[in-house]
Amino acid sequence: MSHQVMGSKGLVWIVRDVVHDPLLAQISADLSAAGATVQRGAFADVPPEQRDFVKVLLTTIRHPVGPTEFDLMPALQGVVVPTSGLESVDTESARQRSIEVASGTPGPSAVSMAEATIMLVLAGLYRLLPAVDAMRHLQPVEPFSAHMLQGRTVGLVGWGRIAHAMVPRLAAFDVNILVSSSRHAVSVEAPAAQVSLDELLSRSDVVCLTAALRADTRHLLAHEQLQAMKPGSILVNTARGALVDEAALLTALQEGPMAAALLDTFENEPLPADHPLRRLANVVLTPHCIGHMQETAQALRVAAVDNVLRILHRSRPKKS
Repeated sequence: MSHQVMGSKGLVWIVRDVVHDPLLAQISADLSAAGATVQRGAFADVPPEQRDFVKVLLTTIRHPVGPTEFDLMPALQGVVVPTSGLESVDTESARQRSIEVASGTPGPSAVSMAEATIMLVLAGLYRLLPAVDAMRHLQPVEPFSAHMLQGRTVGLVGWGRIAHAMVPRLAAFDVNILVSSSRHAVSVEAPAAQVSLDELLSRSDVVCLTAALRADTRHLLAHEQLQAMKPGSILVNTARGALVDEAALLTALQEGPMAAALLDTFENEPLPADHPLRRLANVVLTPHCIGHMQETAQALRVAAVDNVLRILHRSRPKKS
């Protein structure tokens, strides 16, 4: 979609973000090239004299947007999140104010996230990081301490695009696949089998979180659920950190029943430098970008620019 936008059409305010700043900088450059007026910074830092001109906010999951921001910017027409997930936006408040909300296109990102999640599964079972650290620090490695993926039971918590993409890829490893979804109307076909969350946790050697974060899924895995996991199991979270109660996770990792956790996402991001998860030897941490590939960045960039320009021209953004 081709657009040309003059500065008089309004101001696009783009947040700065610890993870996605390179992508946001590219989007900013593309919008400027299209003629849009773009500024960047914290939403609270929008100068009072410019607040009446802000037409679009571009944010991320780490920068909430709600009534406070909406009230500060009375001319606001839309909010765009370049990646998937809209939990950082008060969508009901936006709807009441007739503010358009759009997230990034799933496109190839579902496949890259599926591949990245399975990569972490393999890294956990094969104890990849301990082996790498042992070689780096000239330490011995305990042989025969890892596990094959073949024959294991893998539980997928959530049944969206990423989980769908994982099933055929996991099936190639000859594993048993269990699926649990908080949504009622889902269709799970062989080789996966739909079960309750309780059954999934008790049977799975590996639990992968792929669910969306909503009010009903916040702390979906709390103390009771984590303690119900199969002894020696592994948790992989590439979805949203708040799906897990991190205090309860620490207990399960230190005292059992879990053997390890591989986490790409956290309740508070960036993860504080003194967070106890950083000190546990049975935890692998990545900075919430494990599945953000070069192949997905272009699709997200194009979709975000297109949606911003659509909103500036008062046409509906494309929904993911």
